[in-house]
Amino acid sequence: MYERIIVGDDGSLRTPRAVAVADVAVAAFGADLEVVHVPSEYGLPLPIDSDVTLLPPDDAATRLIAHALESDPPGLLCLASRGQTAVGEALFGSVTAHVIRDLHAPLLVVGPSVLEPARNWRRMQVCLDGSANSADILPIVTNWATTLDLEVELVHVGRPLDGLRGDDRRLPPEEVEAAEQLQAGVRQLQSAGVRASCSTIEHTHPAEALAERAESGNADLLAVATHGRTGLARLLMGSVALDLVRRSTIPVLTLRPALNG
Repeated sequence: MYERIIVGDDGSLRTPRAVAVADVAVAAFGADLEVVHVPSEYGLPLPIDSDVTLLPPDDAATRLIAHALESDPPGLLCLASRGQTAVGEALFGSVTAHVIRDLHAPLLVVGPSVLEPARNWRRMQVCLDGSANSADILPIVTNWATTLDLEVELVHVGRPLDGLRGDDRRLPPEEVEAAEQLQAGVRQLQSAGVRASCSTIEHTHPAEALAERAESGNADLLAVATHGRTGLARLLMGSVALDLVRRSTIPVLTLRPALNG
């Protein structure tokens, strides 16, 4: 499925976390590990037992994306994130944030809370919001699940309805669409032989809910499409995406699908 697992290395102390997760992917997919070093003003040289490809320091995100896309299929890029807040990302920029925004291929992001990644992957939690774009990650999830024999849970975070009563508690149209999408996603996965289930969580903070659900459900991976039209996916390019990466104690598999019109 992947011939290349690519770690982006800026020489910082974050890199070993990305390497640890990449090692799991190398073993899982039978791929080669490739380290791509982009010099950083604050980076320190790290001894990594692998061939290192050196890239010029300018426009690191664009160069990493181009490097991953050199092969067909693209290499699986694995990056560690500082886990800055949205304000911090806006003020100082982030190579990882730029890659999330611009790479139309799977990306494995390792946030600062990923301290001891699982040595093998067994369960994946997938975040859906009811939009067509959020479901674009399902083919990737299906491939990962069938290749690695993963159990999959599809999760939607909806707005709390506790304050509503009687007829007012009827689900809004977008929540109905999300529920239908969950059921359709489960059927799609099960038809491919994947053990799949789904659930809806009522919560005012999507990233917090998703991270807590992943931890309580013993998930090893989170998966989410990072561009959509409604709900969670609409917000993922901003603070929710950064918050999810910062909070999650497991790696986050992201995909920005091509725009549909």
